[in-house]
Amino acid sequence: MNELSRTDVLIDANLLILLVVGLVDPKQVSHHKNTAHYSPGDFKLLTNLLASARTIVITPNVATEASNLLRQTHAVLSKELGQVLSSVLEKTREVPVASVDATRDAAFLRLGLTDAAILTVLPNDLALLTDDGGLYAAATQRRLQAVKFSHRQAAGA
Repeated sequence: MNELSRTDVLIDANLLILLVVGLVDPKQVSHHKNTAHYSPGDFKLLTNLLASARTIVITPNVATEASNLLRQTHAVLSKELGQVLSSVLEKTREVPVASVDATRDAAFLRLGLTDAAILTVLPNDLALLTDDGGLYAAATQRRLQAVKFSHRQAAGA
């Protein structure tokens, strides 16, 4: 059992992209511009971690960032990725964050709007699953529940 079991898990844009690309075709994971540093095994690890979560949570900023980055491929694959992203988003819970509220977060100037928005909503009984070192450090410094994906990769689960 992992620490994300039966928890609402907020994922960052990097992991949402990995999820979508892997759902289209796990072999594409190592070929897409924004997931080339991952492997099909990383996609499997991600789906295993998320399988026990109560709900997958995102912010609108995460969805927008993922959508824009997923399109950085050829037209046919881009369309398929968009369709799968739409399907994934239907199964997630989206927590809205006003941009002005996110800019008031102390991490905004260092991490940017998307990560500041994540940090703004995290205290709401959510666990963070991220592959972003700066975001992970900011969350753990605030004593928020956070799991760094690369730590799980290194642990082999």
